[in-house]
Amino acid sequence: MKAGSLWTGSDYAWVEYRGRGGPLPTYAKRVKVLDIRSVDRGLKKAETRVEVMFLEDDGTPKDGSSTREVRARDILNFWDDYAAEREPILEKQRENERKWEEERAAVMVGRFLRGVQINWEQRERIRIARERQEAQVKHLTRIHNVLITRGLKKECITVGQHSVTISIREIERWLGIETSK
Repeated sequence: MKAGSLWTGSDYAWVEYRGRGGPLPTYAKRVKVLDIRSVDRGLKKAETRVEVMFLEDDGTPKDGSSTREVRARDILNFWDDYAAEREPILEKQRENERKWEEERAAVMVGRFLRGVQINWEQRERIRIARERQEAQVKHLTRIHNVLITRGLKKECITVGQHSVTISIREIERWLGIETSK
């Protein structure tokens, strides 16, 4: 603010070394102006300094509050006007943070559900593979039993995981073919 617009005893919003232009900073501190003075800096332009006391947002002095001299140009506006401008900005920030949290939660739930689905799919694949293997063993056992009922000796038949093996001598005996020795 311009030094001529400042009033002793009024509450203002203050941001140290604020830049020119840009969005309204939402982190300004509440200060009460105690004294206004102009400081001559030699050959350079004079600078207005303001003695301020730091306050809580509700207007009460901060614990251990002391005074400090700050640049007048770092004072933004009257506190009441600043608070009215700041509130919609803070509300929008809170809304954005809430949306971000919801999106983050949705992503986390999605990751969890994908993990559950992957685990379910893995268990399902294992179950299907086990059922196929059991069906294969049952089928080979049935073939083994049929061969035994047709007259082959049990000792000559070997059942593997994917096949049934019968010795050549047993097949020749079963078919009635004489072996040449």
